[in-house]
Amino acid sequence: MEILRWDKRFSVGNEEIDLQHKMLFNIANYLTTGSGKGYERNEMKEIIAELVAYTDYHFRFEENLLKEHPSIESHRKIHADFVEKVLFFEKEFAQGKEEVNGELFSFLVQWIRDHILVTDIEFFKN
Repeated sequence: MEILRWDKRFSVGNEEIDLQHKMLFNIANYLTTGSGKGYERNEMKEIIAELVAYTDYHFRFEENLLKEHPSIESHRKIHADFVEKVLFFEKEFAQGKEEVNGELFSFLVQWIRDHILVTDIEFFKN
């Protein structure tokens, strides 16, 4: 399973946002490696819940910083779509669908990488 590795290309130029992005990397990697280590369902459920809570915190923080950006509404929509997708995975996992793990991990790694490297970097450039 692929994990996220932080390097300078992920920096958006804001120290607090970079620290929060690193935390998202950690949560995603913990989910990914935890699944391979055979974590109990309850442990995985708790990690997914932590992901939901932390992304809510991070997105609110980031959106507040960018509130004057002319394209903030599109950024909020991207965040809302992410939350909706993760909540869907969380619900599916809670209902016992084990295949959710691989789908969630793949989605997380790809989304976090693309969102920071494309969307966030553009927003923080301005």
